[in-house]
Amino acid sequence: MNKLLKTLVAFSALSLLYLVLGITLPPNTPTIQTYHLSITEYRVLVLLVCIPLIAVWFATFYGYALLDEYVATIRKTPEGKAYAAIAKGLRYLAWGLPVISIISTLLGGVVHSHTQFANDAFVVVHYLPLVVAMLAFWQIGTGSRALTDIHNVRPSGVATRWLFGSFTCIGVLFTYLTIRTAESVPNPYHLPMWLILLTIIVPYLYAWFMGLYASYEILLYNKRSRGLLYRRALNNVATGIVISIVTSVIFQYTQSDTTRLRRISFSWVFFGIYLLLALYASGFLLIGRGAKQLKKIEEV
Repeated sequence: MNKLLKTLVAFSALSLLYLVLGITLPPNTPTIQTYHLSITEYRVLVLLVCIPLIAVWFATFYGYALLDEYVATIRKTPEGKAYAAIAKGLRYLAWGLPVISIISTLLGGVVHSHTQFANDAFVVVHYLPLVVAMLAFWQIGTGSRALTDIHNVRPSGVATRWLFGSFTCIGVLFTYLTIRTAESVPNPYHLPMWLILLTIIVPYLYAWFMGLYASYEILLYNKRSRGLLYRRALNNVATGIVISIVTSVIFQYTQSDTTRLRRISFSWVFFGIYLLLALYASGFLLIGRGAKQLKKIEEV
């Protein structure tokens, strides 16, 4: 069984489990109350969310599986180890979506029947995306640095200043929104402020910086690559990685302020989630397309 088939089998199993849980577990009472839904409307909403989400999972699993296949063909080259690290990071991002969704759904069902576990469940749900981001962006950053080392290229001084300046603005805004959310009643994080700063804000900012900086390094490496066909194929991979990283950061960013999201019209929240998921999927599809092209070039 090749890597692509194994990956799609894993995707099918996770998707089936998620659908069964979404339909059979007790409904989420806060969601029903917030958006004034009946039980039937809630079940329909679950299906409307599950089906597009599963389609996104397919795109992410398909994309990283094709990159894995390409990496297998160049594993003995200098770029092989670098691409292997990037592929491993993308695998964490791809698996993170269904695993986090399934665990969150299970915890939601437990909390509905045993409300005394609500605080613990909320804490777990807040930390899961952080763990995935740290693991994924660390691996991708390791790979991107190895690629730039091969060609001995580094960001220019101007680019570095712009990158640090932009990230500083992002970090300050994220810190402000997170603290404001934590100060609300009830505190959605269920943690003291010092713990939120040390275990949520700082790790998230570090992970996002690794991811965004890795995106820039990959684009920088792509510009120095030789061969028109190779560069075009690599451009798809590089662009797809950048889209997946940036979209992942935005998605995690918005999740830090769920209290304000509930004040926004449900239709707008729904539209925003679908837009982010569509962009995320398009990134992995580009990765898959580029990896497929690169593999063909290696086989010639």
